[in-house]
Amino acid sequence: MKRAALPLMVTLLTVVAAAPAHAGLATNVDLAVRRVTTNVSSANVGQRLVFRSVAKNLGPDAVPDGDSFDVQYVHAVNIEVKAEHCIIVGQGEVVSADTPSCEFGVLPAGGKVIVKVVATVRTPTEGTAASLRFCTFAENGSSNDPNPSNNCMTASVPITGG
Repeated sequence: MKRAALPLMVTLLTVVAAAPAHAGLATNVDLAVRRVTTNVSSANVGQRLVFRSVAKNLGPDAVPDGDSFDVQYVHAVNIEVKAEHCIIVGQGEVVSADTPSCEFGVLPAGGKVIVKVVATVRTPTEGTAASLRFCTFAENGSSNDPNPSNNCMTASVPITGG
């Protein structure tokens, strides 16, 4: 009887050892901000600006169930944010009530999202530009990002008058 149980145990250990390193929630998801633009090349105090961020899941895996692909704006300089629009390319747009973050949920490898932030230029208190930084992240951190250096990007617009 003991001899029959031993080969079964060895077989189970072999199956467990052969499981891929990214099985289950340990996925490899390269979240990246690909581009950040503004609707103007320079601005005046009081002027309306639109910052547009394009982010993508570069894969190789999808953002898994139970996690969320998020894009958040951080470090707003010399602007007052008025609205944030969260867009999944091919699915539509919503105005986010969860500012400063768009929570997109599960996103397949290759999936692309756009975040538009509408802001007003304030009298400069820090430097001479209006700027906004966007960053991507997996909300609950269950995914491994193999290239975190592409997670954030900033757009700046010189303030030329008031």
